[in-house]
Amino acid sequence: MQYFDEAIIRKKSDQPTGKMFDMWHQECLLHIKNDMDVIMADRRQNPQLRDEPGEINSASPFEIGNKLYLVLWFDSVDPIKPLLVSHELGHYVLALRGNKFLVDPGRTYGEIVINLNSLVQHPPLFALQRSIGHEPQEMIDLKAQNDYDYLNQNKERKTQFWIPDALNIADDLINCSEKYRLRLNNTLKKRFPNTNHLIRSIMDSLNIDDLFFPDKNLKSLHKLAKVLKLERWTEDEQISRIVAHFNKQK
Repeated sequence: MQYFDEAIIRKKSDQPTGKMFDMWHQECLLHIKNDMDVIMADRRQNPQLRDEPGEINSASPFEIGNKLYLVLWFDSVDPIKPLLVSHELGHYVLALRGNKFLVDPGRTYGEIVINLNSLVQHPPLFALQRSIGHEPQEMIDLKAQNDYDYLNQNKERKTQFWIPDALNIADDLINCSEKYRLRLNNTLKKRFPNTNHLIRSIMDSLNIDDLFFPDKNLKSLHKLAKVLKLERWTEDEQISRIVAHFNKQK
């Protein structure tokens, strides 16, 4: 598999990205008692991600030649985008600190899975990025603008897309600047009644302050799953599997 190792990523990134790498290694030693290298690869080299539609940037543990890496899977690896690196790596810094993921046993990387976990993790993640010197607001607002443009150019999708769309737009509404929030809300009210109804249910069920604490963050995830009737969803045990992997090697 072709990939960029950490030394190359650091060289082509900036000082805040280096701080996030340092934080990752500190948390690894603290919580899993082992260090874990980070690499970056094209997401089309991941069988679980290569056929997903749209732009996908993610991260996951991945074994190569009996060695476990944390792989940052990007839709495009050239040029390296430091803000995206700290974003995806930051998700796993939070995971080591106790933030959990909820997954659909039938589809680990489905649109609802990604949007649900992103929704509850982004507020603490953006705070983490700001703490190292990265400001994600421009990226957040660009996404909100793109979603607004999409809403204005399309009709409400079929029923099976209401939940992922609602989770995606709720993510925008929580984090974007006020002018984009107003635009999104106006368009939703006028043209997307079903999606908008779900968004209101999502927003009403969340206490944003709770998302900054791992135990309350997890409770928020379970509450959302109940509100959205996501049955049989389970807590992902990625960190436990990482620990088990290193324990087997001793």
